Amino acid sequence: MWSINARKLLRRKAELEARLTNSGVDILLVQETWLSEDVESVTLSGFMLAGRLDRAVGPKKGYGGIAVFVRNSLSSLAVLEYSDSAERMWCVLRTHIGDILLGNWHRPPD
Repeated sequence: MWSINARKLLRRKAELEARLTNSGVDILLVQETWLSEDVESVTLSGFMLAGRLDRAVGPKKGYGGIAVFVRNSLSSLAVLEYSDSAERMWCVLRTHIGDILLGNWHRPPD
């Protein structure tokens, strides 16, 4: 699992895909995607988008935002909840030893 601050996911997409190719990473938590409703979908080769929460209000609308990507071969992760008051989402990963709760949260410095 990787957790990264992308600071504009679309600008870094090619580099990120190259790094993920031989990384062995199955779950990718991304902060500061800088996506907005103008971007209908975003893909990463070999991964599916499990969840996405864009910053929709405020003076910095279109910045911030979070996303969770899962390798196509992994089907045991599900988004449980999106927060209404923060850029935060909770996911559950089902494993043979029990469930693991994952949180992806971007907390802006201001």
